[in-house]
Amino acid sequence: MKRSAGWILLLGTIMVGLVPHCPAATSIENEIGEIKNLYAEINSLKLTSTSVSMEDFAVESGYMKVYRDPKGNVRKLVQVLGHEIGRLSREYYLDNEEPRFVYEKLERYRHRLGESDEDSTVVGTEENRYYFAHGSLIRWVDEDKRRIPKTDHKFKEKQKEVLEYFDLLEKEWNDTKVY
Repeated sequence: MKRSAGWILLLGTIMVGLVPHCPAATSIENEIGEIKNLYAEINSLKLTSTSVSMEDFAVESGYMKVYRDPKGNVRKLVQVLGHEIGRLSREYYLDNEEPRFVYEKLERYRHRLGESDEDSTVVGTEENRYYFAHGSLIRWVDEDKRRIPKTDHKFKEKQKEVLEYFDLLEKEWNDTKVY
């Protein structure tokens, strides 16, 4: 009996090694690789920037920089919103004016602005990374560097939030005729 169990275990191990990798996982990893290449490409380009006021979006201050390539295509947005308790910045990396990667950083201040001379001392930072393909969130890496599974209810909520906010920003840069 023990001998049979050993053979079954050995056979199972061999069979697992022969099963091809999951195509969906491979496809996502390929997309992530393409997004990382796009990120590097955009950051290596000679981009021109124009600033757009975002004060309507922030308590204290705010701006957005729209970066265009030599052909005039929007390739990157950098948004910074200042609040009395911290600062939120988001970088959007675009392909055909659609988000492919969004880097989000929230810095929390020690004190509310105006309460102390040490107003802008940063006491905490949270970073999130969002990867998109074909208009859908394919990976979310949270502030603890964990991959949030697509099955998590927060995943769909975050996709909706990030894309809706991007639509607002797109409207803002289109309404101001930034060229």
